[in-house]
Amino acid sequence: MDHPWEHLLPVPDTAKASRFHRVAWSVAVSLLRGGPDQLRIAEVARRADVSRAWVYKYLGRDKESLLAFTVNLYARAFGEPLAGDLETLERLRAGTRKGLDDSLLAPWCVLVYVRWRHARGPLGDAIRSAMSAQASELSQRLPGPLRGDRSLALLFESARLGLYHEWLDPEVRAALDPDRAVDGLLAILQLPPKR
Repeated sequence: MDHPWEHLLPVPDTAKASRFHRVAWSVAVSLLRGGPDQLRIAEVARRADVSRAWVYKYLGRDKESLLAFTVNLYARAFGEPLAGDLETLERLRAGTRKGLDDSLLAPWCVLVYVRWRHARGPLGDAIRSAMSAQASELSQRLPGPLRGDRSLALLFESARLGLYHEWLDPEVRAALDPDRAVDGLLAILQLPPKR
């Protein structure tokens, strides 16, 4: 089974790791088709080509565990481009620019996050927790006087997600230069545009 989002995630080096990826994809498909209330472990397992027993053993017996696992796996995939030292603005710019391309390769990640990040319940809680963790990590790696400003990092993370969501629209992509869009996003951090 070949999915275009696999390159966003840590490369599965075992059959077991590949199963985890398929389960996450299956959860995302289920969420977009019917929402968290319609999520069924049996259906997720069938679509991912694993047994329910496998899901129970490695991810737990409840939907909340499946939701948290999926959200965290995709949060790491989309947060990865921003990992490392952000002392240079180019790293932040390049990571954000890569996120635009990634959003087109795995639109369901963006759609799940945008659709349910403010929802009550386990899915909304998992998304907000993942975004908060990313903002906390980002705030510690911001350049210079911005370092440690968690509120600014959270605002940036929210705006970045909004840009990725808008980027899914072909009309927006046709009308907007991606590099200018990224520079506009970086203005939230009061960082100068690329020269």
